Amino acid sequence: MHSLASASRAKHEEPEVPEFYRRLNVVMSLEERIKIWKEFENYFLREMVYTAPLGRQISVVPYRNYVKGVPIPRERVQENLDFATVWLDK
Repeated sequence: MHSLASASRAKHEEPEVPEFYRRLNVVMSLEERIKIWKEFENYFLREMVYTAPLGRQISVVPYRNYVKGVPIPRERVQENLDFATVWLDK
C-alpha cells in the first residue's frame, strides 16, 4: 500500500496501516476502537516515525509602514484574515 496523496507528509509502504483501518471498521464498541487507535498511534508515531505531528507554523507578513491597525499573528497567519481594524494612514 502506498499513499497516492502528493501533498501527504506521511507516506508509507506499510501493510500494517490498512490492517489497522480494517480492524477499526469491524469492531463496534468504543473501548475496542480506542484500543486499536492507540495501537495505531504507537505504531505509526513512535515505532515508524514517518512525520512529526507538529501543529505550529510561524509566519512573517510584511506590511507597508502606512498600513495601520493590522493584528499581527504570531502563528498561522492564514487564520487571521479579519481586517476590520485596518486602515491606510497615507
